[in-house]
Amino acid sequence: MGRKPMTFEARQEMRVRILDGARAILPEEGLAGLSMRAIAKNVGASSMTLYLYFDDRNDIIQHLAKEGFELLAAKLEDINKSTELAEKCELLARIYGEFSMTHKHLFELMFSSTASTNNSLQQEGAKNILSIFHRTVGNSEMGGAYWAVVHGSSVLNGLSLSTPEVTNFIAQKVSHIVAANSLGSLSIVA
Repeated sequence: MGRKPMTFEARQEMRVRILDGARAILPEEGLAGLSMRAIAKNVGASSMTLYLYFDDRNDIIQHLAKEGFELLAAKLEDINKSTELAEKCELLARIYGEFSMTHKHLFELMFSSTASTNNSLQQEGAKNILSIFHRTVGNSEMGGAYWAVVHGSSVLNGLSLSTPEVTNFIAQKVSHIVAANSLGSLSIVA
């Protein structure tokens, strides 16, 4: 007599267990330690079982990156409740920087070009974050430039090439420039 087919709910539960198992590896071993064998061991299943739920390691990475982008976007969306543009920009930078440090390995995975060969979910997530910067700043060029500064200082901070204080200082100063430019009181010449 054969095995009874798994219910949809049981399949979804196993997918969540696999992603949880992968997520647990990141803080300890980083992206390099994220192998199908390590995930399977963490979940208490065989490596082959994982292939019933995900195509390969890259598929798991993409799903983790997607979750990371959704989590970051949810944190950033609350900013638009602030009233002043400079305050919104400072909050945007602070929340982004804090996320990059509290979820260091997930942040690295989200923006890693070597994490996966199929990065459509990463591109979609990054476009969503960029659109939040655009909406907050109210200007697509300044939104993109501001994201580049905030992201760059967050990456440097994560690499211990900067400090949170320097990142906050940069965010504060640049947010005032962005706000002044968006309000038309500053002209930036290329």
